[in-house]
Amino acid sequence: MNPTPHDLRHLLGTAWQMPYGRAQVAAVEEVIRHADAQQLADLQYAARILAIKAYNYAGEKAKVFVPFAWCLSVYDRGDADPHYDHSLMWAFKYVVSGLSGFPEVPLDRTRAVLDDMERRYRLAGQSLNPVYMLRTELADHLGDEADAAEQYRLWCAAPRGEFSDCIGCEPTQKARHLMVAGRYEDAMTVAAPVLSGSQTCVEQPAAILTALLEPFVRTGRHTEAADAHRRAYRQLQTSRSDLALIGEHVAFCARTGNLPRAVELIQRHVGWLDDPATPMADLVFSASAADALRKTASAGYDELVIRWGGEEHSAAVLGEELAARALALAARFDARNGTPAVGIRTRERLAAEPLADTLPLSGVARRRAASSGDPAGGTVGSAADGPTPELPATPEGLADWADLQGYLDNDVAIAAAWARFDELCPEPTGVLRGRRLIAAGIERAQVGDVAAADRFWSEAADVFAGHDDVRAAAARQRRGLLLCLTDRADEGLPAVEIEAALVDTEGSAGQRCASALRLSQARWIVGRREEAVEAARRALAIADSASDADAPARRADAEQLLAQLLTEFGPAHYAEAAEHADRAIALFTPLAPAEALHDAQLLAGRLRAVGGELEDAYALLGEAARLTDPVERAEALGLRGRVAFQLERPADAAAAFADAVTALDAAAIPRAAGHVRVDLARACLAGERPDEAVDALEEAIGALTADEDADTLLDAKSLLADCYIDLRYHEQALLLLDETAEEYAVRGEHGALGRARGVAADVLDSLDRDEAAAIRYEQAADAFAEIDDVLRHLHNRRGAGLSWHWAGRPERSLAALEAAAKLGDTIAEETPAKTWELGMMHYDTARVLARLNRLDDAVTHAATSAELFVALDATLQVTAAHTLHGRLLAELGRTAEARTALSAALELLSDEDHGLRAEIGELLQQLDE
Repeated sequence: MNPTPHDLRHLLGTAWQMPYGRAQVAAVEEVIRHADAQQLADLQYAARILAIKAYNYAGEKAKVFVPFAWCLSVYDRGDADPHYDHSLMWAFKYVVSGLSGFPEVPLDRTRAVLDDMERRYRLAGQSLNPVYMLRTELADHLGDEADAAEQYRLWCAAPRGEFSDCIGCEPTQKARHLMVAGRYEDAMTVAAPVLSGSQTCVEQPAAILTALLEPFVRTGRHTEAADAHRRAYRQLQTSRSDLALIGEHVAFCARTGNLPRAVELIQRHVGWLDDPATPMADLVFSASAADALRKTASAGYDELVIRWGGEEHSAAVLGEELAARALALAARFDARNGTPAVGIRTRERLAAEPLADTLPLSGVARRRAASSGDPAGGTVGSAADGPTPELPATPEGLADWADLQGYLDNDVAIAAAWARFDELCPEPTGVLRGRRLIAAGIERAQVGDVAAADRFWSEAADVFAGHDDVRAAAARQRRGLLLCLTDRADEGLPAVEIEAALVDTEGSAGQRCASALRLSQARWIVGRREEAVEAARRALAIADSASDADAPARRADAEQLLAQLLTEFGPAHYAEAAEHADRAIALFTPLAPAEALHDAQLLAGRLRAVGGELEDAYALLGEAARLTDPVERAEALGLRGRVAFQLERPADAAAAFADAVTALDAAAIPRAAGHVRVDLARACLAGERPDEAVDALEEAIGALTADEDADTLLDAKSLLADCYIDLRYHEQALLLLDETAEEYAVRGEHGALGRARGVAADVLDSLDRDEAAAIRYEQAADAFAEIDDVLRHLHNRRGAGLSWHWAGRPERSLAALEAAAKLGDTIAEETPAKTWELGMMHYDTARVLARLNRLDDAVTHAATSAELFVALDATLQVTAAHTLHGRLLAELGRTAEARTALSAALELLSDEDHGLRAEIGELLQQLDE
């Protein structure tokens, strides 16, 4: 059945209220199709006026020209609706800027439209300010510097008029012209008043912030540049018409040391090249992406894959493809224009020089990067907490000193000692040669070179044989321990145990302690855990009985190993483990070893946190955060952040998480950093810093993978959607909510699916997109029905009913509310939540029935609603229900009952509710007349 003219006008009105995008385009095209078929002249014209704007902002700029020409023809015949004259004259700007973006449109055509625009503006007595603006843009496009300068002069001299761009967009275009001319400070001066004011235009502040990305950096305003990128991209990321601006953000990230972010944006938007807004937008994005991907490939990201068109592309290959694409488009523009300007700019974009080596993008990252110390007051990641001791003067002394540092995990000091050893004794012999081989084997084992370590230790055992049987046994023990770490544990453990017996018979206290520690580690590796603890206790007993200079270091090492092993046995052993960790810290502290001490502090901090000693844990983890290894440092900081969160100190938690992210970023472990960024976002939200939470979540989502981090990724997207809602980025939130809902549906997680659909419905309801809200509420209700969550099912079914009511679909509204009522009957337990939902359901039903003119039934539901809210002592809702009840009774002529209901409402209101009191008083007065 064909829609009536009334239906079409309603649909057109709805289309005007819709957000820019393909849904709006589809709605207005539907109106045009039916209006043309029915020859409804007023609707034909009005719908095309909207279509011009809808096409422009939906990224379908090629479609703008036909409806514009059609409307202009009607206008020239004198048949246009004067109500839309302003919209038509304004649309000249869309057309002129759009025409220049298509190389197949002759340049003379663009100039002719510009001349026609000027003629009409002059006839209407309008300022030529927008005409000069467009002539400046065209001259810049053509590379005509002299004409661009002259048109810019005329533009600045012309007063603003009715058709001038808004106070945000006009300075944006001026800043772009000045940037083309290399006048970055002048661009900042033009933009300054706009940046300090409020923006109401749909294109702002994203457009002006994007235009200023390069000027911000070139004038040293790095913080403003990072903020501009974040704020602008959030607004642009759902707008296909802004592909060129998104390309500028890709270029900005690539040129400021943020290649992972650039690649993230490329992956997110490269699919838009299948249907770009204009060829010029295609060119800008392709060239920017090509440059970013080339830089990425050069940086060594060989395994990076970009998915586009159902295929996977390497960064290097896709970069070359996009570069060729951009150059081909540039050649078409230059051929059309008769100038080389577009090609020159494209080649410059393809080989853009860095603007900054590194420019941290998120607010937290910038603050932490600028900080010289960690939350505990020290330098995070320092190799040592005190001055490096003076090295011994002899090879023997250096070897002894290096052995001591081995107990302390002081790798920097060990490396320095052996480097000095090599200078003094480049060709050692005998025992010294064996000790150097042992050290070389340790170095190779630490980097995973098992074969080299085995070779060095085998050679060391041979060298020691006949010179020092205990050292030879220790070397063979090291080989056995190495075998336990591979698939040869059946060979390795016996070797460790046999050599341990020899060392126990002939070795010194220090050698026996070291042997027992190796035996403990070997037994633990093969799963003989109780025997491993026994060996560790024996090592500690040996260390306790020794009195030589190195005994405290050996004792600390044994205490720490025992603490670590006991921790693995679970909570029942945590108290004893903590005691050993504390003793290790006490022993390590006067020895000033960086890593061993901080390892002990990390372990002790973890145990304190589990035991609920949060303040002690927080302090210990702050000390542990000085670990040199970035992964261990991130572990300490991440745990410290969680402890701070438990202590309800979100600022401290955010600082710790940000430092952990910094450590993991420096170590190039993006996935681990992504997980910590989600924690950082939660801390920022708890500290009422939603902008920074969004920063962290956007970066986390770019780093996490769908296969390996599916749960965290889904949580991050859900949390980001909530943040977007708080910040009123509604379209971005809706996209994420739909995306997460689809994933929950695939997983069969109906509760989470219902929440995602319900939140989306609430957002759509707040935007007065009632039909879409109703559909989402119904989807949420269906999801909750799957898990028999009757109350949430009822809530969303009621929401659907009210939204169908606002959408002008009373029948569907009533059906949904009747379904909600039946659900209420199935809930046996009387709870405040049930009473609330039923009260709202009856209230909404009364309104719908009143719209259907079923006043008697409506009265019943309004009265029931009031009774239910009275039971809850919900004054505001009781007042609303009584008022509705009174209105309905008055319409039925039941004056006395109406007066009773309205009087009950009036009694509940305080003197401060003077507006509502006056309204109810007027109703009562009408009843008395």
